[in-house]
Amino acid sequence: SNQSRLKDEINRIREDISLLIQEVARLSRKVKLDPRSISINLINIDYEGIEIVKRPGRFSRYYTVVPRVR
Repeated sequence: SNQSRLKDEINRIREDISLLIQEVARLSRKVKLDPRSISINLINIDYEGIEIVKRPGRFSRYYTVVPRVR
């Protein structure tokens, strides 16, 4: 059904975003770049490996996050 296909697509996109966040963190460690200089705007913040820098304001729905480097 369309609903299950949509759910699969949403899960795939969520996994892709998680992989991108992990890759940005890995590359920033590799080149010794300050992770705070790499900000990402996200609507949802239910990803691992991020730190919230700024919450949405009155006219925005985006969180500003940075990759958490261990």
